[in-house]
Amino acid sequence: LRTGTLALLDSLRKNPKDISFEDISTGELRNIEFTDKHLAVTLRLLSYSSHGNAILPSMLYDAIAKNNFSSLARQTELQVSTLDQSLATGMHNAIICTEDEPFTPSDVDRTELEKTYLGAELLDAMRISCDAWDAGVIDDDFKLPVKSDVPALIFSGVDDPITPPAYGQLVAEHLSNSKHIVNEDQGHMQASLGCTPQLMAEFVNQASVEQLPLDCLERIRAPAFFIDANGPLP
Repeated sequence: LRTGTLALLDSLRKNPKDISFEDISTGELRNIEFTDKHLAVTLRLLSYSSHGNAILPSMLYDAIAKNNFSSLARQTELQVSTLDQSLATGMHNAIICTEDEPFTPSDVDRTELEKTYLGAELLDAMRISCDAWDAGVIDDDFKLPVKSDVPALIFSGVDDPITPPAYGQLVAEHLSNSKHIVNEDQGHMQASLGCTPQLMAEFVNQASVEQLPLDCLERIRAPAFFIDANGPLP
């Protein structure tokens, strides 16, 4: 799958596909020039959750083996529109242009970035946005670790593509009264998984990481991989 996906990205970079697909919101046929950027953003956004991971392989297989890009195109449209509706761009830029972009070296090696499936697209987009956005106020010690004995509950997903468990562990090392929970086979979104809302409520009510009913986390399972558009095997 990895080899085929990388080859597909390379092929779309050189020769975008003109495809038609049914718009899931209107039922009408839409035409799109599907490029490597469309595939990259779909890979990125779907990999944030275990549900996205479950449907991604079958769609990639359809494109790689059957030259059928309809499912990927529909997902691209859905993911991008959902992101546009849920992301507060002003708040995003206010944070990124204050806390991240000023600390990004100007001489980043683009050669290495271009070897990744996302390329330098995100870096370029961040810099373009921040060129027109005034940086906010930031404390001199902002980048130093927060050290505290206040109770802290930290959640990580083993398959999180953006904030992996190693990040959670770095945070926990400086929070002496913390509990770091790592959920197997899960991605970026943790708060709504299984009994996690209950655990969070218990943590807030008790103001303690002790005696939380963590056994319930063992019942959390990743969704089965879709075999095709009909879903997973029975």
